[in-house]
Amino acid sequence: MRKTLTRTILVVLPLLALMACEPDPGDTAPIAPDDTAPETWGLDDLGGSCGYADHLGRFELAHWDGPDEGFATVTGAVLDGVIPITVLEEVASEAGCTLWRKNNPFCEELCQPDEACNHDGECEPYPMAQDLGPVQVDGLAVPLTLTADGFGNYWDTSVGYPMFEPGAHITLTAADRFELRGLGVERIEVAEPNWLLEPGVDMPVSWTVPTVPGRVAITFNIDQHGTSPLTMICELPDTGSASIPAALLGPMVDNGVSGYPSAWIRRRTADRVANSDGCTDLLVYSHRAVDMAVEGYTPCNGDLDCPDGQHCDIERQICEDD
Repeated sequence: MRKTLTRTILVVLPLLALMACEPDPGDTAPIAPDDTAPETWGLDDLGGSCGYADHLGRFELAHWDGPDEGFATVTGAVLDGVIPITVLEEVASEAGCTLWRKNNPFCEELCQPDEACNHDGECEPYPMAQDLGPVQVDGLAVPLTLTADGFGNYWDTSVGYPMFEPGAHITLTAADRFELRGLGVERIEVAEPNWLLEPGVDMPVSWTVPTVPGRVAITFNIDQHGTSPLTMICELPDTGSASIPAALLGPMVDNGVSGYPSAWIRRRTADRVANSDGCTDLLVYSHRAVDMAVEGYTPCNGDLDCPDGQHCDIERQICEDD
C-alpha cells in the first residue's frame, strides 16, 4: 500500500518540482543543442541543470532507493513560461553549497485563477505544460516512449527496477524539438543516514564511493513553515564525503527553524538545452532520503512529542519552553 501511494504521489512531481523551493540551481549560462555531439559521452560532456531564471521544464529518470529494494519512475513536464515563485534568490555560497531564499511575489490587485503574480508585482498568464509529442528514451534496460497526458505531463511509474545500468548512455528525444543526454548512475548509499546540524560547526556528510562516478546533490530545508524559507543546495564531486560549511549553516538557523527538517542526497547526471524561450533539463539519479535534526530544536505534532518543561507550538511544529 505504501509503495502504491508513493508512486501515485510521484506522478505529479514534474510540475510540482518547478513550483517547489528545492529545484536544482544548475548553471545560468544557456547551452544550445550540439548537433555534432558524439554517440558516446562522459560526465564532463553534459551541460548540467538549468538555472532558475529561465527554467521551463525537466525530465527525471529516477531510482528511489532506500534500505530495501527501490523502485523507478520517469516524469517530465515543459511549461510555456517560468513560474515566478520558483525563481529563488541566492543568499550566500561556499564550497559547492548555496543558500537560496524563496520570495513570494506580491500583487496589489488579486490575480485571476489562470494568472500568476510575478516579482514586478504584475499578474501574468500562468505557465502551462506543453504537449511536445512523443518523447523517446533510449539507453534504458527497456526503451521507452512517452506521450503527454491531458495536462501536458509525461510520466511512467511502471518501469522496471533497475531502470538503467551504471554508465549506460541515455538519450531523451522530444520529436524534433530537442535531445538531452544522461548517464546511468550507481545506487547511492549513505554511511550515516542521521544528519545533525549544529550551528557554528561544519556538518560532515558521507556516502559510498561509486565505480562509475556522477555528481552528488544534497538538499535540505529546516524551516517548513517560514514565509521566506532558506534551502541549502550543494553540488559536489562524487568523492564519498563532504563538509557543509558552518558559515552557511548559522544564517540558515538564524532565518528560522520550524516543522520537521527534510533532507535528501542524490547521485546524478544532468544535461540541459536552451534557446530563446528558456531552458529544459534531464536528470538521471539515485535518490536517498536522510533523517535530519537541528541541535536545540525538537519538531512536534503535539505536547507529547516535547521533553519535560516544553510544549508544542502547533503552528510552527516546534517545541518551546513552558
